[in-house]
Amino acid sequence: MSKQRPNLYYTELDLFILLSKIGLRRKLKPSERRVLVKVYYSEYATPVVPVLITNGKIRLCGDYKLTLNNNLIVDEHSLSTSEELFNGLAEGDKFTKIDLRNAYLNWKVRDEDQHLLTFNTHKGHYNSTRLMFDLNGPPAKWQRKIENILKGIPGVYYL
Repeated sequence: MSKQRPNLYYTELDLFILLSKIGLRRKLKPSERRVLVKVYYSEYATPVVPVLITNGKIRLCGDYKLTLNNNLIVDEHSLSTSEELFNGLAEGDKFTKIDLRNAYLNWKVRDEDQHLLTFNTHKGHYNSTRLMFDLNGPPAKWQRKIENILKGIPGVYYL
């Protein structure tokens, strides 16, 4: 990470009003309390962005492109092409799919780094104990880790 210090960002009042209407009005569930930890002070804070997902629910994401992403060294990792994948599958007769596309969100963030993921809402600041959407780097690191685990297993292909 570079020596440049991230800024403290506050979101517009309209967003706070929207958040109170759609999601953060309720108390956090026990599973959410393990991931989101209320903090009362932070040098760093990223604005929260509500994202409408396909099931009609709202996902709260940090807008890390304004803060942390500018200070990260991104791990570039290229994926297999569709052609490589289909060539490998051509001889198969049984197939399965495991969707791990968001599994990296379960990676625990080291205690000493959680303050970097702080985001602010109309209910205050929260640290995340797990990786969050919109961070540069974790998906590529996850892909590399999965490929290393599966490498060498006959008949196993990944994209």
